[in-house]
Amino acid sequence: FQENSKFRKVEGSNIVAFYNPRHDVNRFFAKGDEEDDNDDSLDLDDDLNVFKNEGTDTDLIQANKDKILYYVDLENEEIVDIEKRDADKEEGTNLEDELNSSVHPVLLNQFPLGKEHHILLLFAEEGLPQILSDEILDLLFQIFRLFPEQQLRIGYNSMGAECWINNLHFHLLSNNNAFSEVEDVEKFAIEDCSLTKLLDSTLQHKLADEINMYSVGVEFYLTEDWPVKGFVVKPLKRDEDEFKEESDNALAEAVDPTASVAHAVGVILNILIDNNIPHNLLISDQGETVYVLPRKFDLLINAANFSTEFNDLCGLVKCKDEKTFENLTDSQYQKFLKREVCLDTEAFNKIKDELIAKFTKEYECNEY
Repeated sequence: FQENSKFRKVEGSNIVAFYNPRHDVNRFFAKGDEEDDNDDSLDLDDDLNVFKNEGTDTDLIQANKDKILYYVDLENEEIVDIEKRDADKEEGTNLEDELNSSVHPVLLNQFPLGKEHHILLLFAEEGLPQILSDEILDLLFQIFRLFPEQQLRIGYNSMGAECWINNLHFHLLSNNNAFSEVEDVEKFAIEDCSLTKLLDSTLQHKLADEINMYSVGVEFYLTEDWPVKGFVVKPLKRDEDEFKEESDNALAEAVDPTASVAHAVGVILNILIDNNIPHNLLISDQGETVYVLPRKFDLLINAANFSTEFNDLCGLVKCKDEKTFENLTDSQYQKFLKREVCLDTEAFNKIKDELIAKFTKEYECNEY
């Protein structure tokens, strides 16, 4: 698959167009019923999905056993090879249930956007649906401890946001690999977009009798010059005196800003889920920056010539035919996303106002 992939920097921008003949939309119309069953034959499961899901009663890990590269134990922060994992299961110890819930498979992606673009399945044996929460994000962020390389990015598509398999999974990829074929592009274009500060909070409760769970605050931003309106969550910046005081504390090393970011993003996600709004996420900076992009349902999009997954909305555009790949302009990209994907101003402001109301009611905050 990778040998046939093409990349092109879109003129006048840092948007990157991607194309692979396997994803050419014309394949789905050009093939007839009489076609021979060969390696290039059309199989909707294999041609649309990054891993196999053959029904709710199917063992997901067994169905994808040939694609498992390794396992990650996020709670104990270690990588587990396939042989060790199989040996642990065969022993049938009393810890089997605990092993199942703490160890998660990383799969070979059938359609990678670059080298080492893999799929992480969380709680595959429990069959959790493709729904995010702050608890799951907090666990997910532990993967950055296993792979401290600064270029690692995590992508997520909710149901209705070009996700076709309702099992909890994430995309793992490195900027170094995703953009290695393009000159002068080192990251997703959205990472360089202008931001407007919306709100910051110390995450300290207004009510004195409430227990404060977080030692690091958070900042909320809005994407400013990007075709899809979105939220960006980061840890709250502290002044030098405050940082020095914390550094002198024996517990300073235990402070983890990603727990605060996970909680804040979880609040946004709860609003989106409660209002049945699809969304895509890009996680960067070792879990300290999260882009949350609410959007319209994928089935409502008209005549799309490229996908609208997390990577597409963030600037790595998977084109559905070679003509689009060769001719896509920044203007076309921007206009299409604004018209077909981005929420209208009223719908977005409703989410924003609910977020502000939630935080200002519960926590010490500053609005901007």
